[in-house]
Amino acid sequence: MTKTEAIRAKKIPTFNRLFVALLLSSAAMPFASAETYTLADAVEAALSRSDVETVLTSDVDAAQGRRMTAGTRPNPVLGLDREGVDGFAGDGSETILSIEQSFDFFGRRKLAVTGADADIRAAQTGAQVERARIASDVTQAYYTVVYTQARLSAETNYRDQLDALLDNTRMRLQAGDAAQY
Repeated sequence: MTKTEAIRAKKIPTFNRLFVALLLSSAAMPFASAETYTLADAVEAALSRSDVETVLTSDVDAAQGRRMTAGTRPNPVLGLDREGVDGFAGDGSETILSIEQSFDFFGRRKLAVTGADADIRAAQTGAQVERARIASDVTQAYYTVVYTQARLSAETNYRDQLDALLDNTRMRLQAGDAAQY
């Protein structure tokens, strides 16, 4: 009877592999936890700039100022007139003191206030439209960058595959396993 020896595999250094895996994963952590710049971040950054907000609210502020002016009653006017008989150096002179106040009997001030309120709503709508246009421009630019990055990645991947195929073909050609054509 023949005795066969058992084939023994070499002992796998599990502890060393575990240590190396933990070291590599901890080294890769800063790259994995890096924040990405999302579309929402880009739109928020574009709209939160102080100069953009100033431009967007300027028309609304101006319309609110016109509304305040339209709702204010006109000031009284004080007048002082001096008339002289025989010129200014003459014997007689007359001084007239007058106070004028205009009244709105026909509702013009109310119509001006209503028109100013409509101007405020129009300015607010215009600001919303401008915010949407800015967000649209940022969205278009963001997805243009995303598209360009994806295209570059695909082209790089394709180039790497072609390089690997050419290297493999050269090796097979050198080994005599491939045709020249």
